Amino acid sequence: MAATTLPADASALVFERLGLTEVPNTGPEVPRDKLLEFAAALRALGYDYFVYCAATHYPATEELPDRVLVAYRVRRLPIDDVPFSVWVPTG
Repeated sequence: MAATTLPADASALVFERLGLTEVPNTGPEVPRDKLLEFAAALRALGYDYFVYCAATHYPATEELPDRVLVAYRVRRLPIDDVPFSVWVPTG
C-alpha cells in the first residue's frame, strides 16, 4: 500500500496548525481533545463528504490499555481524500 499523501491545504492544517504527525498509510492520528477542531477545520476547507468511519478494538496488553482505534475518511470534490484516526479508551 502506498503512503498517504495529503492535499497541500490539509497537510498545512495537520502539520503546521495542529502539530500532528502522519502515520504511513492511514493519515494523521488526531488526539481526542482536538477531534472537533480538526473536523471543523477540514469542513472549512471544503471536505464535506463523509466517506466512512470504522472502529477496531485492541485488547489490553502488558504495555497498552484496552482501546479502540476509530478511522475516518472525508472527501471534497474533485477527489481529495483525508484519512485520519483517533484512539479512544473502551467503556
